Amino acid sequence: MRFSIVCAYLLLRVSFSFSQFVERFDYQQIGPDFPWQGTDTAWQLNSGQLQSSLRRVNSSFYIATPLALTGSITWEWWIWLNFNTSSQNYVDVYLMADTSNLLSEVKGYYVRIGNTRDEICLYRRDGTGTPSLLVDGRDGITDHSSNILKIRVIRSATGQWELWTDETGKGDAYVSEGGVTDNIYNTSRFMGFLVRQSTSSFFRRHYIDDVIVWTEATPPDTVQTVPVKKYDVLIHEFLPRALPSAGLLPARFIELRNNSEHAIQLKGWKIGNSTREVVLPAYLLKPDSLLVLCDKGSASAYSINNILGISGMPLPGDSDVITLYNDSNVLVHAVGYDRSWYNDAVKAKGGWSLEMRSVQWPCAGGSNWQPSAAPGGGTPGTDNTANGIPLPVSLQRSYMYDSVTVQLIFSGAMDSLTAVDIARYSLPLEGISISPPLYNTVILHLQRPLSPDTIYMLSVDGLNDCKGLPVKADSILLTQSAVPDSLDVVINEVLYDGAIEFIELYNRSKRSINLQELYVNGKTVTIPALLLPGELAVFTSDPAGLCMLYNCMTDANIYDVNIPVLKNGEGDVVLKRSDGQVLDSFHYSDDLHFLLAGNTKGVSLERLDPDAPTQDKYNWHSAASTVKYSTPGTNNSQRLQLPGTEGVFSVAPSLFSPDNDGTDDVAVVSYTLPGPGYVANMMIFDALGRLVRTLEKNILLPVSGRIFWDGRGDGNRVPGTGIYVIFIEIFDLNGRTSRWKLPLVLAKRLN
Repeated sequence: MRFSIVCAYLLLRVSFSFSQFVERFDYQQIGPDFPWQGTDTAWQLNSGQLQSSLRRVNSSFYIATPLALTGSITWEWWIWLNFNTSSQNYVDVYLMADTSNLLSEVKGYYVRIGNTRDEICLYRRDGTGTPSLLVDGRDGITDHSSNILKIRVIRSATGQWELWTDETGKGDAYVSEGGVTDNIYNTSRFMGFLVRQSTSSFFRRHYIDDVIVWTEATPPDTVQTVPVKKYDVLIHEFLPRALPSAGLLPARFIELRNNSEHAIQLKGWKIGNSTREVVLPAYLLKPDSLLVLCDKGSASAYSINNILGISGMPLPGDSDVITLYNDSNVLVHAVGYDRSWYNDAVKAKGGWSLEMRSVQWPCAGGSNWQPSAAPGGGTPGTDNTANGIPLPVSLQRSYMYDSVTVQLIFSGAMDSLTAVDIARYSLPLEGISISPPLYNTVILHLQRPLSPDTIYMLSVDGLNDCKGLPVKADSILLTQSAVPDSLDVVINEVLYDGAIEFIELYNRSKRSINLQELYVNGKTVTIPALLLPGELAVFTSDPAGLCMLYNCMTDANIYDVNIPVLKNGEGDVVLKRSDGQVLDSFHYSDDLHFLLAGNTKGVSLERLDPDAPTQDKYNWHSAASTVKYSTPGTNNSQRLQLPGTEGVFSVAPSLFSPDNDGTDDVAVVSYTLPGPGYVANMMIFDALGRLVRTLEKNILLPVSGRIFWDGRGDGNRVPGTGIYVIFIEIFDLNGRTSRWKLPLVLAKRLN
């Protein structure tokens, strides 16, 4: 497509007096930049012409574009109807419409091409009721198997209409169809085409081109004559949290940038967030220029000219969606963000703005944003400090609402044309929808239900982002979520005394669990996400900061959850189902840490064995120093990797070094008894036969299990290196006794 402002000044060397809208339909494809919106998949571009493509009998479909005009107006267009028109096969060309949905109760004027009399007529439509015939054209004009036409309509500022047709389609043989005076509606918001077709004989037989509209123009500061395309104006910078200030005024703001080559009038535009929106006043935003929007009471404090103070300005929060709509209520740009976009724990606390890195990549999502590098914390009204090429848009995660409905989440905005094409997905689909305003969420409706006990692989290929750039082919797992039972998901790691606290969960079941079913100390995730068998999920109030401090490996399983502050020293973590059933609970304390760790601040407690009891004090250990004392979202540094149990009792490893380096820090006694009802005593002796530690005394054992020794002696004494013997004695209710002696070596790392 091609849009231009043609001014009489350029031709006649006088002041601005005429403006022109020209549409040649010379885009390569219908994509996000295509300013005509309407019935999905009903149109295509063919050799520089707009062609119908809907294959549905007895259907009506449309396409429209914002076009705000008033006064003296002339419309002209070329159209080819490759069929003989009838009462069920015609085209309505809406010249002036109050809505873009031409299938709704429109108020305005339109030209009908074809009917029972095969004529071209002008009508007025008043929403409901029968349209009013204004100009009754000549009969038989479209009584041909192929009708190539040029049509022109002229309206004066006082409401005088004239309808002209050229049956050669060249524009040099116009004949008047008649005129009328009608001034019921004198402003236009949209122009568009509505098609009515009855059978397959009329499929794909409508062609439109060379749409030209010109009018008397008021000064360009008050009338916009070029339709605004998506991403012509961008949300370019914003300050979600003003305090603590890094130098900026303690006032949140949103900065807009005109990313087009023409001036854009913002009067009637809407800026909003997830809770409210406001209408912008008149402001001419010139090409490649910036405008700062803030609360009305804060504007005077800024020493910049390109700023508007707005009463009730919807200011950005920590995690929010910012939307920008033009005066025709068409989405121009939207940004959905959270604090993880900072990737900087200090700047995420407040006082630093988020800046767009590149205006050429508005689809890229979080990778196209970074905290300002300006010394004062931001650049309101001036060029951003952020720059660089963001990561391409990619498929991030999936979720199944039910057996036939799948949600796909992408990292950025998608091209709706390719996203809703069922041929791009490996599973048979009934339909597809894409969710505004971010267009990063695609909903798939499957033809057949998926089995609840099966994990499927969905492949996606041939998608584009909102600017038409290819999205890498990818595959993702699909499975339905199950309601978790007790200990299906367990508490796996806790950092309760650190700069950024977190709680890690582990799915030890064979079922997939919806994280929104899990509440940790009363809090859960805000988005649907699956926890697959064997996977980890981390709840923290600062994902970005956590991954700056520790090696998260991936942020895909780190969730922003406003968990309550955990008590230092000791406290409780309770995991519940959404209905209140307790799934797991853990009373933590400093006593569970490795004795030699000394200062436990910033050190996680890691679960050794997800299958062992949660409250077993020997089932927890300090995270290793080699992983910076914490492993959020990755395998625990102290997680047991044991061989199979041999005999009744065995110990592994036979040589261990309890130095908290993450390697063989704990000795594990594994056992399998011939039956229930056995009581055990377990003691550790050194090579001289001296008692070092009583592990268990008169404990009733389950049929199988594990018992841990972390290298400490009784009274938390630290024994030396050397050979030790674990003495085990078991007896049953009949008095039968068995004994074992398991040797092992306690070693220390050489410096």
